[in-house]
Amino acid sequence: MIYGRLAGGKATVPVIFRFLEQPDFSLDFVIDTGFNGYLTLPPQAVGVMNLPLHSTTPATYLRIYVLYK
Repeated sequence: MIYGRLAGGKATVPVIFRFLEQPDFSLDFVIDTGFNGYLTLPPQAVGVMNLPLHSTTPATYLRIYVLYK
């Protein structure tokens, strides 16, 4: 069972990231039924996971990164 919450009228679920020798961190993701195959993450998550960068896009309160499919 996945438990989430409503935030600002949007359904969200927390995802916990765990890495060796790194502290766990959790991000809330909006459930998007129109998923297009891309994952958008904040720069801290991209850096910790050493993921390839596809592009950046400005957001209201932070800069987010769009990764390859």
